Amino acid sequence: MAVRSLLDGNLPQAQQEVQRVAIVTASIALGVWLSTMFQEAMVKHLRRIHVREKKE
Repeated sequence: MAVRSLLDGNLPQAQQEVQRVAIVTASIALGVWLSTMFQEAMVKHLRRIHVREKKE
């Protein structure tokens, strides 16, 4: 869509569409990153619990 707007000479519309795509892409990347960080923290926590249970 942004390309079509550029070809039609509608620069503000094209900029808005590109900005929208950038925001969605950044949001998805942030969600994946946060999910990964949460998963790593959960694995570490579960390992600590498992080690404690073995000691007892």
